[in-house]
Amino acid sequence: MSLTNTPTLTQDTVSFSASFVPLWERAKNYTIDMAEAMPEEHYSYAPVNEIRTFAQQMVHLAQATNMLCAGFLTGEPCPLEDGKGIQTKAEIIDFLSRSFDYMGTAVDSLAEEELNQKVMIDFLGIELTKKEIVYFIRDHSTHHRSQALIYLRAKGIKPPQYRGW
Repeated sequence: MSLTNTPTLTQDTVSFSASFVPLWERAKNYTIDMAEAMPEEHYSYAPVNEIRTFAQQMVHLAQATNMLCAGFLTGEPCPLEDGKGIQTKAEIIDFLSRSFDYMGTAVDSLAEEELNQKVMIDFLGIELTKKEIVYFIRDHSTHHRSQALIYLRAKGIKPPQYRGW
């Protein structure tokens, strides 16, 4: 495919959700593949005692996505459980999947004019637009997925092939 024949996509021709949601779906699939790659017996692995285990990384990623999405994008209680009792690999993967779906649906339901609404993020002490919050959530999930990648490597497991765009 030649890039010279690709139409130019601008903010006027593609909504934010139409461009973000497919990207988020790819991030979901990559994260699930990462969680699938780690054998269940290594879900309790942490490279050092002071940091989260692989399981805790995955659960934290989903919990934070849910909390940030509900608290700052939808303004409504998260319909998913809090994740505190989730322990098995299958439960964690299911929780991750539903968390990514929840975020994708929330972004898809945001009207374009809502994206520039500012929201106070008390724990950061700053105001962000809802669009900036979406990127903050994406960055947070990438951060923890990247940590999980290192855990896989430390256990001698080849991580899934990266696919960002």
